[in-house]
Amino acid sequence: MTFLALNAVAKTYADGTIAVHGVDLAVDEGEFVVLLGPSGCGKTTTLRMVAGLERATGGSIQLAGKIVTDLPPSQRDVGFVFQFYALYPHLTVRDNLAFPLEAVGVPWRERAVRVNEVAAAVGVTELLSALPRQLSGGDQQRVSLARALIRRPRLWLMDEPLGTLDAAVRASLGAFIHEQQRRHRVTTLFVTHDQEEAMQLADRVVVMEAGRIRQVGTPTAIHDAPRSRFVAHFVGSPGMNFIPATRTAQGLCLADGRHLMIHNAASTDVLGPVIVGVRPQWLQVSTDESEKVGLVATVVLDEYQGDHRLLHADAEGLRLVARIPATQRHALGARVILVPHAEGIRLFDPHSGAAL
Repeated sequence: MTFLALNAVAKTYADGTIAVHGVDLAVDEGEFVVLLGPSGCGKTTTLRMVAGLERATGGSIQLAGKIVTDLPPSQRDVGFVFQFYALYPHLTVRDNLAFPLEAVGVPWRERAVRVNEVAAAVGVTELLSALPRQLSGGDQQRVSLARALIRRPRLWLMDEPLGTLDAAVRASLGAFIHEQQRRHRVTTLFVTHDQEEAMQLADRVVVMEAGRIRQVGTPTAIHDAPRSRFVAHFVGSPGMNFIPATRTAQGLCLADGRHLMIHNAASTDVLGPVIVGVRPQWLQVSTDESEKVGLVATVVLDEYQGDHRLLHADAEGLRLVARIPATQRHALGARVILVPHAEGIRLFDPHSGAAL
């Protein structure tokens, strides 16, 4: 059942800058949806329009069957978690948590009960008497999350809530947010530019670029079946490799006539110039000079990643990255053959960038 619906929602500022170009999006009740994209793509502006912090200049926003496009934030029943915590510095954790309830007239006895409940849920009971400046970044964000929870909203809006935290805290708090969302089944719209974070948390990912939605799908669909070069490159760590080639009736060929893949799994009737996309894990590294279906390249960088290596190689000006076992080492300057696995190949139009 659709709980949040954006219909041709747009935002144009007074100076003529178009931040969002009429996006359409439907979010089901209880779903965790992540808006993903680079800085300036319109994801935060979209979130703020849903919250009522920005006024949409086009389209409509529907929440639980009610048009809320022109309603103030206080009438939208949303809980907002900001990137920079936004806690009141002069109030204790207890008073920060109680403030949203006090603002809507909840009696003090009920406020006390709900503060204790939500503090226990997010693990900050021992911090209730502390001031925000006495807390770590991770604990401040837990309090910020608890303050969004305490109103028991029907929609959570989270604007890069993990963006300022160190890696270890980000991982643990990300898992905690996911657990809380699953437990309370609160519909959630979460903004991030970190594609790994998006893939770990989301039921569905909305990839945005230049104020437009480029693709919506499950993390698996976004990663394995990108609909454009932009999505293929942005999603993945590192992103997809791109190789100019020509598709003939016999298979894919490079400019020098060398076969890239004689029998390939990329299904398309298109013949002629194409862009071959292949993710690093689908790029095999060989030292066999007799290999007839790969690219000759020179190793320029070998990055050790613990359980694997990222091998950067230059193939006549074309920089490619292969993910290889940690035990497989290649000296800088060594000649290697990069061979794509057939099942990992994706083809893109060289002009539009659309998947074929």
